[in-house]
Amino acid sequence: MKNHKILKAVVALAIAVIPTVMLSQSVSASSSKITLKQGFNNFLVYQKNGKSVLQKQDVNGRSMTEAVTVKPGSTMKYYGQPIIIKTKQDIEYSYDALKLNPKLMKKHSIEYVYQPAPYVNIGNNHYLKGQNIASMNGKNVLILGSNAYIYNKRGQRISYKGQRVIPKYSLITSSSKSHKATKSDKFIFYTNLSQTKSSALKMYTIRGSKYYYLGSGAYINAGNVTLIDGHSVYQNGGSTTIRTSINLPVYNYKLKQTSRIIKAGQRLKVDGLKETGNGDNSTLYFKIAGTNGKNAQYLYWGDSGQYGIDDQDVTDEYMGNFTFDTRLR
Repeated sequence: MKNHKILKAVVALAIAVIPTVMLSQSVSASSSKITLKQGFNNFLVYQKNGKSVLQKQDVNGRSMTEAVTVKPGSTMKYYGQPIIIKTKQDIEYSYDALKLNPKLMKKHSIEYVYQPAPYVNIGNNHYLKGQNIASMNGKNVLILGSNAYIYNKRGQRISYKGQRVIPKYSLITSSSKSHKATKSDKFIFYTNLSQTKSSALKMYTIRGSKYYYLGSGAYINAGNVTLIDGHSVYQNGGSTTIRTSINLPVYNYKLKQTSRIIKAGQRLKVDGLKETGNGDNSTLYFKIAGTNGKNAQYLYWGDSGQYGIDDQDVTDEYMGNFTFDTRLR
């Protein structure tokens, strides 16, 4: 199911950006460098304003405008510190969401949001999404889903590189090493495209909570991390915070729509997930934390085949109706 969905998305992007223009990827051994993760497609290059870099190219005697891309797995120089850029992304509304707001029908069921994300300058004011980076100067790459205080090994808040709090969406590096995931790992991520091989970054327990080590005696709570090496982080059990992208109806324990509406932009906890249907018709719902049994309440996330796609580098669209601090599995 997932592979089928991914392949359809791959074809859609290929039509949009191929043929591509490749950037220079020569690297000096002494320079700051990044290595990109593996992917189904080349990764788009962006301007500082969040728009894709385009270039005119002569193809069979015709002038064509093409997207500039880089190849997955490439190693290249980067310059300066990562920055946050807001890029325009599509939201495809569900049928139930459209019923709540019929005016959206006139917009062909699609609206846009400007999603903040970290980007790295690869030269000439060209930028790559941080979520496409697998390592930076040989270290693991973490992207935050929420603001993160910095702690020492005793659980006391400290400063690290001039910061006491690292802002949401930031890209940072960790000196910790990754390993094959085990049942005892609370947070995992998948390292291959088919999502059959799971890994975990070494964690430290401080005052009963799990932390990642950044280096120089600094730690952050593992629950603040949403991507590791460009891959979505999954939490084994417990709850996570979501933020709705659109107005969403609440469903009861039978997954029947109720009159309750969760407004766009609202944050709340979810602590379980339920999948219905099969193949192309499978959908995914998340249970609102604290609701159980016949009082359980659910929110419709979207197509279950899209859950687990690491980011928006395939279609530049939101894959579901809300975003996660950390994904549940």
